[in-house]
Amino acid sequence: AFCWYFSPLVKNPPQRKLLDYKVLERTLEDCQEIGVDEINLEGGEVVLYPHAEETFRKVKDLGMRLIAYSHLDFESKHLQYLALADQLTVNLSAITEELYKRVHGKSSGTLHNLLQHLDLLLNLRRKYGKPRIVLTFIVYKENYKQLRAFLDLAQEREVDKVVVRFFKATQEMRELMFTKEELSELRATVEEVL
Repeated sequence: AFCWYFSPLVKNPPQRKLLDYKVLERTLEDCQEIGVDEINLEGGEVVLYPHAEETFRKVKDLGMRLIAYSHLDFESKHLQYLALADQLTVNLSAITEELYKRVHGKSSGTLHNLLQHLDLLLNLRRKYGKPRIVLTFIVYKENYKQLRAFLDLAQEREVDKVVVRFFKATQEMRELMFTKEELSELRATVEEVL
C-alpha cells in the first residue's frame, strides 16, 4: 500500500493488493537458492504489509542484503526490524507539519515522528554501520519550494545519499502535477540549489 492512497489530494486511488506471505517466503527461498544476494522491498510503505517483520527476518536469515523503503511515520515498534536493513530509503517529501498532514491525509502521525525515527536509525548507523540511510524527495506542485530545506536537513543529519524524484503522471495523481508556471519556478529552484 502506498502512503498516497490515503491522501485527500489523490482522486480514485487503486485498490490495495496484498501478497500472500507463503508465496513471498517461497520466492525469497528460491531467490537465495539461485544466488540472489540482495532483496529490495519497496513500491509502497513496507510497514503496511502485515508480514513485514517476518519478511525482513527471512531475508536476513537467508543471508541476503536487504534494502527497504519507508516513510518512518508509524509506531516505534517497527524500528526493531527496519534496523535489520542494510539500506533504508526514507521518503521525506514534505518538510512542514502542515504539508505533511495535507499530503498524507492523516489525523495521526507527524513529520516530527518521522524525524525522530530517522534520528534513531541514524544513531544506529553511526554505532553499527547500518542501515545506510537514503533520503528521497518526490517533487510535486505542493512541495517544490521546500527542496532547499530538504537538502539542508539531509546535510545536517549526514545521511548517506539524497535522491530527488518525480512521480509518474497518472490520472490519480493529477492534483499534484505542475502547471507550466510552477514547472518554470521549479527549474529556477533547481538551478539555485545546484
